[in-house]
Amino acid sequence: MIIPEAEKVLREADWKALDEAFATNCDPLTGKYPRNPMYDRLINRIMGAPKPMGLGAG
Repeated sequence: MIIPEAEKVLREADWKALDEAFATNCDPLTGKYPRNPMYDRLINRIMGAPKPMGLGAG
């Protein structure tokens, strides 16, 4: 429900600023950008966590 409200209150300049901010987002899951070692360390830490949080939880 955020988008309908945003469409009511945001101006063209606001949308442009949002577009520019999202354009700098280097999401490592897209495959479009090189992998960031920080994310590799994070996923390794998560996967090595003891159950019920790590690999095999559930």
